[in-house]
Amino acid sequence: MHLDFLGNQLSVGDFIAYPGSGNGRAEYGLILHKITVLKTDGVGERSIQTERLTVRYPDHKTPVISRGKSTIKSLTKVVLVKPSAAVQTIFNNGENYPEIVAGWIHGTKLINWEDGH
Repeated sequence: MHLDFLGNQLSVGDFIAYPGSGNGRAEYGLILHKITVLKTDGVGERSIQTERLTVRYPDHKTPVISRGKSTIKSLTKVVLVKPSAAVQTIFNNGENYPEIVAGWIHGTKLINWEDGH
């Protein structure tokens, strides 16, 4: 079984929170990931593959959203979360919400998750 920090069982399709890294403004905060693969190697070590939303600014002003892939080996650093329907919609279709996702990822915008604005 793949368990999170609190002992919750993880499954493909679940959302987790995982700490970010880097030198950016909010990159040390928690990042929302969606589990895509559960892995167990030959000696019983467990890991997960996930996708997360990323933002870049090719013209230095307009956000472009894409999906990044991660492999997380330390499951003691993840926690299962149950995002609202609005959060899941924006996560699953992030490319259609570049301004909201950019503010969300950078932690610079307070988002009303009731209506997604």
